Amino acid sequence: MKFQAFLLLAVLLLQNSVWSCSAFMLEDGGRDLWVGKSFDYPQGYGKVFVNYSGVEKESLTFGKSRKLRWVSRYSNITFNQILRDYPYGGMNEEGLVVEILWLKESSFQEVKNDDVTVNESQLIQYLLDTASSTAQAIEKVRKVKVKPIMAKVHYLICDRSKDCQVVEYLNGKLVVHQFESERESIIQNMPYRKERDLLREKQRSYRNNKEELSRIFSVSNKQELELAREQLSKVELLKNNRPETRWQIAYNLQKGEVFFKKRDESLPEMKWLRIDELKRNCRESLTSSVLDFTSIKLNGPAARELKDFNKTDNVELLDAFKGVPQKVKEAGLSHSYKTHHCLK
Repeated sequence: MKFQAFLLLAVLLLQNSVWSCSAFMLEDGGRDLWVGKSFDYPQGYGKVFVNYSGVEKESLTFGKSRKLRWVSRYSNITFNQILRDYPYGGMNEEGLVVEILWLKESSFQEVKNDDVTVNESQLIQYLLDTASSTAQAIEKVRKVKVKPIMAKVHYLICDRSKDCQVVEYLNGKLVVHQFESERESIIQNMPYRKERDLLREKQRSYRNNKEELSRIFSVSNKQELELAREQLSKVELLKNNRPETRWQIAYNLQKGEVFFKKRDESLPEMKWLRIDELKRNCRESLTSSVLDFTSIKLNGPAARELKDFNKTDNVELLDAFKGVPQKVKEAGLSHSYKTHHCLK
């Protein structure tokens, strides 16, 4: 089985930075819908979380505004670098995928004292916890304001019905774009409309002031990975030649499967998790499970390597990630425990 759409995206070049991320949607012969993510960043340490339903949570923001409070309805798998509930992307049991990418042009909405706010990373967790479709997620996005604590970003949201939309904050306003065709169903670290227009003009490069750097996604004809027991018994996955690539993630929305790989010569194989095998209600002593991206030694199913979350997981993440503001470290650690409770 080959992902023909990758051939349409053979060469995509970086803009304005040494590293860049990409997220995209493609259909597998009209059967399954996939969302792919290439996470390119100087730091690659991270953890995979399985977050359970029935957990009460609260947003962390600074300054005057109202906190967003919610209870998780859907179990979900997320990829985190900073703290539990502060993911960079993930998928829930309903097949909703939310991914985040850096966007330096982002300018978030003005926040007033009575506005309900959430930080840029927790927005992902909120949507995966509470929305079953892209339409529901967009409706929720319109009712809250993002108050960032670390980064300027934009988002890709996709569901099983093939409804994929990009959420951006430009010039202080919320802007939502819908993918119009598979050829244009990719975002990187530039505003989506600019990305789309470049693709429409069939330009194959984005030039910055210093150099033109290439990044290649292509079908791998050499390495076939066994991804599933049924129709997906053999499928060729994307290959990325950029040394800055830290994680590669592929979501099968129809089957609720997540395949992931850390770009590390000592950990060369693809691993996977299936949300239907992991979804459950929380209990008092267990609201999430976790596995260390750097500790997975075997190819194949990773569920057996999950362990119960404990406080050291947050500490390890914060210690490994360089550049987290001190006030975010201090507030994030205490906030993660004080505002995270199982209601069932």
